[in-house]
Amino acid sequence: MNKRLIFLTCVSGIALAIFAGLSIKKRYQSTSDIPLTQAQDSMTTSPLPLQELKTSLGNAIWFVPTEIPVISINITFRHSGDKNCPSEFPGLTDLVAALLDEGAGPYDSQGFKKALLEKNINLSISSNRDNFTIAFRTVKENLKAALDLIQAMLTAPLFAEEDMRRVKEQITASLQQSLHMPQPIARETLQKNVYGENHPYYKSIKDRLRVLPSISGDQLKNYMKKAFTQSNLEVIVCGAASEDEIVKEIEGTFKVLPKGELLSRPEPLPLQNLGKTYSVSMDIPQTLIYFVQSGIPRLDPDIYALLVGMRILGSGDFESRLWQQIREKRGLAYFCSADIATSALANVIMGATATKTESVDEVIGLIKEEWKKILDKGITPEELDFHKKNITGSYPLSFGSTLSIVGTLASYRNDNFPIDYIKTRNSNFEKLTVDDVNKSLRKVLNPDLLTFIIVGRLALKTGIK
Repeated sequence: MNKRLIFLTCVSGIALAIFAGLSIKKRYQSTSDIPLTQAQDSMTTSPLPLQELKTSLGNAIWFVPTEIPVISINITFRHSGDKNCPSEFPGLTDLVAALLDEGAGPYDSQGFKKALLEKNINLSISSNRDNFTIAFRTVKENLKAALDLIQAMLTAPLFAEEDMRRVKEQITASLQQSLHMPQPIARETLQKNVYGENHPYYKSIKDRLRVLPSISGDQLKNYMKKAFTQSNLEVIVCGAASEDEIVKEIEGTFKVLPKGELLSRPEPLPLQNLGKTYSVSMDIPQTLIYFVQSGIPRLDPDIYALLVGMRILGSGDFESRLWQQIREKRGLAYFCSADIATSALANVIMGATATKTESVDEVIGLIKEEWKKILDKGITPEELDFHKKNITGSYPLSFGSTLSIVGTLASYRNDNFPIDYIKTRNSNFEKLTVDDVNKSLRKVLNPDLLTFIIVGRLALKTGIK
């Protein structure tokens, strides 16, 4: 097992990796960021020139003007992700995401891809538990052409029989492979037992495999008419264009969509079986461990203090306590990370590590011990100072290109932040005290409510097989 790969994979996005579930993302051309010019780079050290534009359709566009001739656009359809799939068709939105660029309007599958290449359009289509997102970057002179392709995708997808067969085979192969991989199995076990089988976020891999062959093109189109409407549309734009130009192009692209009604959000359900341990036997070199407990919503006033506290406890680098105790001092694992994960229907604290099977009990004990220690003794002023400087000092890195700008701003809109959040974000961290962080940790953390999922060569009598 590649040590460096394990470490980088797990510490760079552990919160998303554990609970995001299976998703489809398709990209064309390189997705590496385009560096901003010196003039635009100044935006990363001062508030972005972010403004809100209104269309005649009633949609608010968040717009950041730049001088370089590149435009990036993020298009999100809120509450159109996996959670709102018809219960009898789990994974339907993943199939939509995988097929949207396989031909639309006058273009067949190859013709559509050729158009993207000819017009230098970098396209990404993704579906997750909550939302459906289309993002692209192109040069200024091809903006209209790019939006024409987006409009064709949303209003006239082909869903040709041969393309559907081929894409379904690809998804089937991926799903079948995931049945023999520890991460997907651990994730599904955790979701099934902590969220519950009736939770909108829980969609089993086997159910997806069972249903996938029967999903038809008409069913995909019917879902799109319901999910891709003007009412749940959010657009972020960054690039070299005027306000009038952006409003005109966005209106022209999306006026053909049905007005619709904002999709209702399923009600969140309470977490289940907290404090228990589940085990799944799998013949793999190391035992994978996921752990989770309940958290707080993204808009909770204590979220900033808790974010700092969790960085101190488990940020996944040498400055975190879990890293020090489990990796540095004892060499029991290549990584150990824990973080906050918030979403529309679940707010949790989660983490992951992997160790040799005979060390599982010791590692779990150390995790619980560090959970308890930070509650009993709190954090230090030195820890707080280091992480506050790191959080606020690294913030400009979120705005290094037009593509990263729209992605960051889209996440803020998904979290229902106001448009001036970019101006107030750092002050929320700078004003924190040691007492603030300790109070938030004691409000949320509870080592007795940590639920563990263990996948590997086990001889445990309890749990699931």
